[in-house]
Amino acid sequence: MAETGEFFGTNMAFFFLPPAVDILEQYPLVRAFLPIILLICLLTTIVTFLAAYLAAGAVWQRTGKDA
Repeated sequence: MAETGEFFGTNMAFFFLPPAVDILEQYPLVRAFLPIILLICLLTTIVTFLAAYLAAGAVWQRTGKDA
């Protein structure tokens, strides 16, 4: 597991750079939807944090530990 994580960590640019370049090439098409995309990213981040908070709280309650 650690070996796989280290592989992805050291090669992260290889995996994420091509999609980022492709998005930049399509920027004129994406520009009109950029505010909506950013709003969706913000909202899904908040929902993810809330879900993690609630899940952690539920685990703490089931194990009987104080938060």
